Amino acid sequence: MNTPCRFQWTRAALGIALALAIRPALAESPHSLSVGGRYHTENTVFSDLPYGNADISYGLAYTFAEEHVGLKLGADFSPDVSGARDAPNTNKTDYVVTPQVNFVVKDRMFRGGVGILTSYIRDDKGEGEWLDLYWQMMLGLCIPLGKNLSLEGNVYYVLERWDKITEFRLKELEYGLWLNYNF
Repeated sequence: MNTPCRFQWTRAALGIALALAIRPALAESPHSLSVGGRYHTENTVFSDLPYGNADISYGLAYTFAEEHVGLKLGADFSPDVSGARDAPNTNKTDYVVTPQVNFVVKDRMFRGGVGILTSYIRDDKGEGEWLDLYWQMMLGLCIPLGKNLSLEGNVYYVLERWDKITEFRLKELEYGLWLNYNF
C-alpha cells in the first residue's frame, strides 16, 4: 500500500526532530564558572545607581542549572564609575560591588531570566552604603565553544521596582558578555 506524500514528509520531520532532541549537547553541564564584563548605561528612572554611559564592570559567577532552569550567583566589580548620584549622595563614586542572584530559563542556546541585585557603593571620601534590593530582566544567547567552554551574551534592563517597568527606555539597556567553563 502506498503512503500518501504528506505522511512520508511527517515521518521524515519527526525523525529529524527526534535526532536533534537526542543528540548530545556540547558545553552543557549542571555547573559552570564564569568570568565576564558588563557595559552599563545611565539609568534615568533608577537614579541611585551611579553608573554613567559606557561604565564597565567585571564579574565572576557560579551557575547551577538543570535541563531548562538555572540559578546564577555572581558579583560585579566596577572600579571606575563616571555617573552622578542624587542628593544627598553627591560625592564621587570610587567603586561599586554588586552581588546578584539570577533565575535563568534556557532552551538550547537561548537564555532569559530575572535577577535580584544590590550594590555596595563606596565614595571617594571612604564612606559606603548598600542600596535596597533591585531587579533586572535579561535575554541572551549562549554559544558552545567546545566540550567545556561557552560564550554567553546578554542584554539587561535594570528596575528599581516592578511598577517602573512602564517607564522603559531602550537607551538604558545594558550589555554583558560571559565566558563559561562548564564542569
